[in-house]
Amino acid sequence: MYRTDHTFRDGGTAILIESNIPHHEVKIVNPSFEITTIKIERTNNQPITVISAYHSSRKPILVQDVYQLFRNQDYVLVAGDLNAKHNSWRPLAQQNVAGHTIRRFCDSTGFSLNAPDNLTHHPHFEEI
Repeated sequence: MYRTDHTFRDGGTAILIESNIPHHEVKIVNPSFEITTIKIERTNNQPITVISAYHSSRKPILVQDVYQLFRNQDYVLVAGDLNAKHNSWRPLAQQNVAGHTIRRFCDSTGFSLNAPDNLTHHPHFEEI
């Protein structure tokens, strides 16, 4: 298991992978995201970079930081909580700047974004 602990009480990212799968950890420093990254080696010499990412809703996502995640990588999978809201992946959703940044990135690169069909945050009574 690889993990990057958050500096505060909660948060952080992790990747769990079987030890018999050839891989190694990759250290990437990115101001917009907390990330844990591994590169999975494949027999065809085309590795897959897997990134577990978290973006705090309290700070902006810079588009250059999104590009950095994919720079010099052939195959990349980013999964996690980006706190990015946009109506193109959740109709009628309240949108935010992070959502617009991710949407513009996908539009300009041809990358796809898959989001869950159901809500992933259910507010506590105190938040309502």
